[in-house]
Amino acid sequence: MKFNKLVILLCVVFVGYSSISIAQSKKKKKADTEQNDEDNSSADDDTPKKSHKKSKHTKSADDDDSASDEDYKPQHKAGRVEIEIKDLADNYFTMPVGDDGVIIFGEKAKVKDGKKTWFFKKYSTSLTEVSDKEYEVSKYSFYSKRFYDNASGNLYLFTLYSDKSALNTIVTDVNYTMQIIKYNVRTTKITSYEFAPPLNCAITDFVVKNNVAYFGGRTTPSQQEVRKKMCMTYLLCYIPLCFGAMNFPYSPAFFSYDFKSKSTKVETANYQGNGAVLELSAQGDDSLQTVGALIANRPDKKLPVVYRIKTYEKGELIRSNKMKIKEGDDLQDASIYKIDDQNDMVIGTYAESRKHGSKDVFPYGASKGFYIAKYDNGKQLYYKHFPFEKYFTVEVKNFLGKKKTKAVVSLNLLVHDLVKRGDNEYLIMGDAYYAHYHTETHTDAQGHTYTVQVFDGWVFTSSLIADFDGETGKINWTETFEINSWPPSMNLYPRVKVLKNENSDDLVFVYNDGKNIISKKLHGSSLSDNGQKALPMSLKNSDDKVKAVGGADIAYWYDNYFIAYGFQRIKKKGKLFSGRTVFYLNKINYKTKSSE
Repeated sequence: MKFNKLVILLCVVFVGYSSISIAQSKKKKKADTEQNDEDNSSADDDTPKKSHKKSKHTKSADDDDSASDEDYKPQHKAGRVEIEIKDLADNYFTMPVGDDGVIIFGEKAKVKDGKKTWFFKKYSTSLTEVSDKEYEVSKYSFYSKRFYDNASGNLYLFTLYSDKSALNTIVTDVNYTMQIIKYNVRTTKITSYEFAPPLNCAITDFVVKNNVAYFGGRTTPSQQEVRKKMCMTYLLCYIPLCFGAMNFPYSPAFFSYDFKSKSTKVETANYQGNGAVLELSAQGDDSLQTVGALIANRPDKKLPVVYRIKTYEKGELIRSNKMKIKEGDDLQDASIYKIDDQNDMVIGTYAESRKHGSKDVFPYGASKGFYIAKYDNGKQLYYKHFPFEKYFTVEVKNFLGKKKTKAVVSLNLLVHDLVKRGDNEYLIMGDAYYAHYHTETHTDAQGHTYTVQVFDGWVFTSSLIADFDGETGKINWTETFEINSWPPSMNLYPRVKVLKNENSDDLVFVYNDGKNIISKKLHGSSLSDNGQKALPMSLKNSDDKVKAVGGADIAYWYDNYFIAYGFQRIKKKGKLFSGRTVFYLNKINYKTKSSE
């Protein structure tokens, strides 16, 4: 009986196995047939297969025979520079300087004999080190901003220091010394200029043009004024604090420093209420040696902010224009581009206007959109504003960066270089970003549990491209594409860079996510994925593996070359205790028709 059951069981297993084998055989035969049909179809059709999603705004570039992705293939060049460091940090900076090579500079962490040291390393276009120089500054020196003047080939670093105490803010008074370190990228000569601040102020921006440095910000009270009000408040039992006794009025602070005469010049202008210089801009052709300033002024708390665009040349004011903007807008920034001797283009972002009753001139809250304004010899031709919330969908990552969750965040738009296409066609580019936080739970000595939000940095989500007509300010079309910028960065800088083909209007948009180079190609109004979604970053050794990244960026270098750089923590595959942390440079070539 048991034997019969065993025979029946074996028969069932055999029949089941045979059925499965037959089914798999049929499935394989069907798949082979479909593959043969597809191969035969491909042989009769020369149209390439589409590897990317079509834009919702325009047709795909693959639909146009004149736009071949093969013309814009990114390729690594031989050579990679690695500088071993202790940890991932943002204390290294990179400045590509065209045919002159590329500069790496930064401040060393160690303090020796009461001095801190800045280093400047220069590499040729073949990534061979040609110069390594150091410059000592006060141990209390506080680095604020940098500016590169392409016309003169000078890199300027603006720092402040005091001989008595450490400085951790860009607020200046007579006790501080202002210092500008000039490094010439061609001769590698280092020169330092030191001078006392001509007034008490908080520096907002710093640019250099034609051997003149410009500083903009707002005035601040002197230490004597602060002590006087504090004593009065103390004597009156702190009652004046309820009425804003410590809220000092402020005015726009603008002054210049001439490197040749080594003298400062302060602009004196009478403003009612509060005012400040929000931004300085030195955009445009190198031959146009002008600097623009965005001035904000609120005459009274019941009145809206008044904005002015001022233009300077060699330290002298040559033009001042009041901006007519849409009611309800508060301008956040302004990039002023010299189109020619008479025409200026102003672009930037705006926020929702503060409610009446506020005396502050600084914008409040996140960006609501971007604007375009044009001037002809000082006369405003138009002001157009465009809410950008409809362009973006936001996916927020958690603290580990591995999970996307739905959340309400305030998006901002970082607007960067204006790109000219044709006679009167321009492109505005902007990278959308938000502030990323994580929540930590703590317990105090009494056993009370509380949570705090910790700022992790800025996360970029996507990039906006808007094509507009320069004569009317009308937007012709817009495109967006996603940006992967994890982990968050403490520094704000444009993530997406542009390569323009001199022989056509085609553009390549490229960014570095720390492990890969991602690019998009714009042909006409069609945006494609450039024939490949990502180019893995080439490493020094074949068995290297990137474990962590930081400060990833890429910049246009010269001809059809980009330079990718940042921080990487690298380990060798299959080997323990083989890790190293480096600051790297990678040379990237973009092949185009004109370069063949």
